[in-house]
Amino acid sequence: MRLLTQVLYTVPRTSTGAISHRAATPSYWADAVYVGFPFIAAYGAATKNETLLQISYDQCRLYRDALRIPEAGIWAHIYNDDTKSFGDKGLWATGNAWAAKGMLNVATIIEKSGTNMTAQVSDLKSWVKEILDGTCARLDSDNLVPNYMDNTGRPGTNDTFGDAAGSALVAATAYRAADMWPADFGRNYTDCAEKIKQSVMEKITDLGLIHPIVDPVSWHQQGILGTEAQAFGVMMYAAWRDWSKSFHAGRFSLKVNRAHHFSHDLSHGGLF
Repeated sequence: MRLLTQVLYTVPRTSTGAISHRAATPSYWADAVYVGFPFIAAYGAATKNETLLQISYDQCRLYRDALRIPEAGIWAHIYNDDTKSFGDKGLWATGNAWAAKGMLNVATIIEKSGTNMTAQVSDLKSWVKEILDGTCARLDSDNLVPNYMDNTGRPGTNDTFGDAAGSALVAATAYRAADMWPADFGRNYTDCAEKIKQSVMEKITDLGLIHPIVDPVSWHQQGILGTEAQAFGVMMYAAWRDWSKSFHAGRFSLKVNRAHHFSHDLSHGGLF
């Protein structure tokens, strides 16, 4: 409760009412959609507080409004509300993956909470599709998402290398979406995820490291070791495992009680 209170009432807000990713200055970072808003949604579902579920949806909407680049169909990384300018307008793979997976988690939690919020879930699913469509269309020759899917404003940089970390999280999102809503996230999404999974698995080093990856604290450079990258790899494999079991078991034809399964899925990691 203390953390929720801090997020809702102490963290700075932008001019639109979005919860800032940073405490120092009000700003939108794509990362926030994963690290913040599913927490609000999960708390709301666990306490049967529909207001919190609505807040989690609204925050995703406000972040999309600020960060989505219409002509690209996907998101920029950082927008600073105090200066009304982009801190990083680049189409960063991991930022888009954070946003897609965060919105998917919020949609899943709302769906399984038993509330009548079908319009919000529909919006969230369509916003996840936007990012999956945009990233899957930009896979490189190794079937990885480029670290930056553009090089606008960064002449001479070498930051468009294939990033296995962000790619793995994109694949995890696609598999989880297909497992939850197979009629909405069909073969084109799981085929993209499968291409990424195969590429990532083939490139794991003898030490078990995901490679190549972005440096987690210097987004324009390749890194050597990243805990995020390792976590994304595990998330991708777990999502594929669950989707594969569901697919082969024929579960996609069954109707399940979403509210009944919410607490079980949350405690057993099935949302993530």
